[in-house]
Amino acid sequence: IANKKGQTLIHFAAVRGNMEIVQMLIDDYAADVNAQDNDGNTPLLLAAKNRKWEIVKMLIDKDSKNSADYKIANNDGLTLIHLAAEKGNKEIVQMLIDDYAADVNAQDNDGNTPLLLAAKNREWEIVKMLIDKDSTYSADYKVANKKGRTLIHFAAKRGNKVIVQVLIDDYAADVNVQDNDGDTPLLLAAKNRKWKMVKMLLVKDSKNSADYKIANADGQTLIHLAAIGGNMEIVQMLIDDYTADVNVQDNNGNTPLLLAASNCKWEMVKMLIDKDSKYSADYKIANKKGQTLIHFAA
Repeated sequence: IANKKGQTLIHFAAVRGNMEIVQMLIDDYAADVNAQDNDGNTPLLLAAKNRKWEIVKMLIDKDSKNSADYKIANNDGLTLIHLAAEKGNKEIVQMLIDDYAADVNAQDNDGNTPLLLAAKNREWEIVKMLIDKDSTYSADYKVANKKGRTLIHFAAKRGNKVIVQVLIDDYAADVNVQDNDGDTPLLLAAKNRKWKMVKMLLVKDSKNSADYKIANADGQTLIHLAAIGGNMEIVQMLIDDYTADVNVQDNNGNTPLLLAASNCKWEMVKMLIDKDSKYSADYKIANKKGQTLIHFAA
């Protein structure tokens, strides 16, 4: 008998991690080990979602009659390898690849691979394992999800310098790759205030050197995002070392100065309108709504 979610006793026992009940249902009652609930989850997937790894191991034991199908996907397109990567279980991921030849680049409905889900959830040990060049697990770091994001986007967004460096050094990953919103790893790092990552990606004359002039779909470049984030050091660096245009406008006509003011970054504003400095921005520029600096300062 199933409840409104389509779950039967074997689903509940798997969620709770009760091996004895799961075993009894399979042995004595020939319960369907691959029964899916309304969300498409099997007992195996529910056990993985709830980190009941002993149940997972029992259910994918090759030599037992309970052997569950690890390839079944739920309604989100997630299979066991996705969930094991997302939850950070290296042992299960390794087992699936080594013993079951599971597809390490399988994509869910959002286009996320196990590698991308691990990065999204900061499971960096899984990420390192999956991109190790000398291993059999070598996953494709270039696969993009439906938002156009690849591993380097997630690693930059999360501020993981080690992974970004590995991608650049060992794989010559494109540091300027844009997602569907036009954001590069550099822009995502800035949006998420990962300033150490931004600095690393800006190092002049290095192979990591990212293009600070690339604009996203909103017409915003690094100097806009640094102004929004109130990072005076990055703005100064862009103007001093890179001769970035301090008056560059985004799609709404906002300059770094206007964005700093609209986000109440007054120290940034002061720096940008200091008469005696080389940062001197044009306070008279209006955005597309006709707003100038004085509107935001009022």
